[in-house]
Amino acid sequence: MNNILAGFQQLWEQRHSIPKGAWLLLITYSLVAFGSPMPPKITWLEILMGCGLLMGGIMLTGPVIRVVQQQRSVQWCLGLTTLLFFIPLCVGLLRGNAMSDIARDIFPLIFLLIIPILLTYSTSSSNSTALRTLIAAALVFVGICTAVTFFLGALHIYGSLEKMVSLMQGSFAKIDAVQVANAAHAANAANAANAANAAETAANERFKAIFLKLYDPAMLFSSIFLSSWGVVLMVKSWREWLPGIILAMMGASIAYGFMIMGLRAYTAFFVLAILMMCLYLLREQGFYIRLLPVVIVALALFWPQINAVLQLLWDKQEAVGSNGKSVEWLAVLKTIAEYPQTILFGIGWGGILENPIYQGPTRFTHSALSFYLLKSGVLGLITLLSIITSLAYQGRRFCNIGKLSTSRLILLVSCLPPLLIGVLFEPTYKMLSYGVILTLFILVLPSFPKNHQESTF
Repeated sequence: MNNILAGFQQLWEQRHSIPKGAWLLLITYSLVAFGSPMPPKITWLEILMGCGLLMGGIMLTGPVIRVVQQQRSVQWCLGLTTLLFFIPLCVGLLRGNAMSDIARDIFPLIFLLIIPILLTYSTSSSNSTALRTLIAAALVFVGICTAVTFFLGALHIYGSLEKMVSLMQGSFAKIDAVQVANAAHAANAANAANAANAAETAANERFKAIFLKLYDPAMLFSSIFLSSWGVVLMVKSWREWLPGIILAMMGASIAYGFMIMGLRAYTAFFVLAILMMCLYLLREQGFYIRLLPVVIVALALFWPQINAVLQLLWDKQEAVGSNGKSVEWLAVLKTIAEYPQTILFGIGWGGILENPIYQGPTRFTHSALSFYLLKSGVLGLITLLSIITSLAYQGRRFCNIGKLSTSRLILLVSCLPPLLIGVLFEPTYKMLSYGVILTLFILVLPSFPKNHQESTF
């Protein structure tokens, strides 16, 4: 607990060194906990968030401009970002793509790149540690609130979580992959909607909003972050053993949400992340005398729930396999290969794909790589990767440590799974939390120069 408390104490001491625009940006982002990660329509909450994000961005432009004037690499990064914004926009306009579809592609690009650019280039060596703590706190707040909202909504709909798991198992046992895809499309909540009747889901916006919250990357981040700190504290000492159990239970409870909905990638990444932390602590004496007994007792107490989750995941695997994502990739490649110019520049923002998963047109794909390849072509995808590489290089300048600290390792382990899911499996790259997690990941990337002391957070 001392490392966690020290991090917040340092945040409090350095609060004035963090730009006010960063405070406003992250406080505004935290409001997503009370809305939807992918709002189907604009409400007063989205308007308030938009105004807050815009004002925070404007307040951060001053520090960013000063960095631009000093570093040529930053100029290149902003230039590439401008090209990635305008060239697919021009392509989309020339192809006659709908303005509403164009807007719904551009805003996720802003969330993905502009937030990391503003926060990374306004960071200095004096406030980088405090800013990392603030970003992590905002993500954990959103993740916990999102999980509470989901569980309360699920209990209201089903009456009990056990009943929901039973209904999920029954649905996967009776339907094939095509039916699953159609049901998920009708619910606009991917696989989370399969537990309910598709017609009822389409008519119930509240139902969709509750289950869509599961896909918010902040929820997976929070589950790994809390459980990882719980494991570390339990291993560290008897004095921190009980707080460690509490944190681990909180993280596992959040993870239980996407487990009971059959989200295989989320479940697998959560388990792998915690196993990685366990391997990191394997040589510690406390691992065997304080952590291992707790794990054995927890497995014995919660085995019925664990067994039900494992059965549910297996039923889903048998029913849907890869959910047609490889076929979707082939459709993307076929679409852009139609003309030489689409190979280079894509079909533009707002472009539509005849998606074989849904057997109809969609504006998105399940992988960030295939999405940006489709919309901006090979050149656009290379540009995107170049921008992120440039940001990562800038972020590493604030992480010069000789040894990777436990706290920074936890942040890295917590950031990677949500980012990889957006890259490979789900359209979470279009959510606001994804850009915030990408920012934190950039700011905690380590480098290993000589003769430099280790940071505590």
